[in-house]
This record gives sequence, structure tokens and C-alpha cells, in this order.
Amino acid sequence: MTEKQKQELAALYKDVLNKKKEIISKYVEYGVLSEETGKKIISRMEKRYEMLEQSDFIPKWGKPKHCKS
Repeated sequence: MTEKQKQELAALYKDVLNKKKEIISKYVEYGVLSEETGKKIISRMEKRYEMLEQSDFIPKWGKPKHCKS
């Protein structure tokens, strides 16, 4: 992919990440999730974003390693 394409995907993924963080924060605010659980979920989402960033926003599709056919 070109650098421009990567930047476009980065912006889209960042927007999605921020919206998901807002949703998790609302669940914490409304008492559906504990603050600790909310922080864990957000941390996992941020790690996922970092992994996508490192792979130039090309997701790794296919079967998980633990699945065998």
C-alpha cells in the first residue's frame, strides 16, 4: 500500500478506536462495567491498534493458530 493509503486507514482505525473507548467509558459511567474492567478492555483495544499499525494496517485474516481443520 502507498503511504497515503496507510494514513487513511490509520485515521479510520483511530476514529473507530476512539468511539469504542467512548462506549466503554459510558458503560463504566453507567455502572455496567467496573473501572478496572473498562481499563483492561481499553488496553486490549489499544494493543490491537498497535499491532495493526505495526503490520501497516493489513489485518491477519484466517484461522487462529489454535484451530485445526
